[in-house]
Amino acid sequence: FLAGHNSITSDSFFAALADGGYRVILTIRDPRDQIISHYFYYLNKFNDGNSVDNQDFLQKFNMSDAINMLTTGFILPTIARTSLPVRMFNFVNNYYSNCQRLEIPFFLCKYEQLLNDKSKTLRALNDFLGLSLDEQQYNYIINETSFNSKSDSDSHKSVKRKGKSGEWKNYFSDSNKAIFKAHSGELLIKLGYENDYSW
Repeated sequence: FLAGHNSITSDSFFAALADGGYRVILTIRDPRDQIISHYFYYLNKFNDGNSVDNQDFLQKFNMSDAINMLTTGFILPTIARTSLPVRMFNFVNNYYSNCQRLEIPFFLCKYEQLLNDKSKTLRALNDFLGLSLDEQQYNYIINETSFNSKSDSDSHKSVKRKGKSGEWKNYFSDSNKAIFKAHSGELLIKLGYENDYSW
């Protein structure tokens, strides 16, 4: 079972995973990059009836203020959002604790690991899943899952932007860094993205 944006958290859901003999792969990304991705996605997203308030919200504030609001969460007359980093940490912690409790095999896969060393990460996933991929299969997966893969569907292209790690450094102001550290710096350390607050 691959968990990405799946937010199901019920006991019966995890019991079904355990009873079905599933293995769980949870994918995460640096919350700072996630905020930047979230910002541009909703800023540029076409109106689909579900994102109008998000677009309105982002267009009313400058980028620095928007980043701070996505970091801490916010309540406006037409929309309310909890903190993105807190949501992400709770999401990871919920899956991890339930998988530990029910002895469900669990693999935490960071987006950055796939970007920086996809081959090594794929081999680790191969071992976790008990597969026996050969080199040709590894190379095929690496090529087909490239960010610039020609076989990518139009639906996937609509949500893709740059796919880089560490891009937050190009957008976070000193204020953004200070507020993120105060609000979610500890979560960043717990997720393994920083060792301390000196970034």
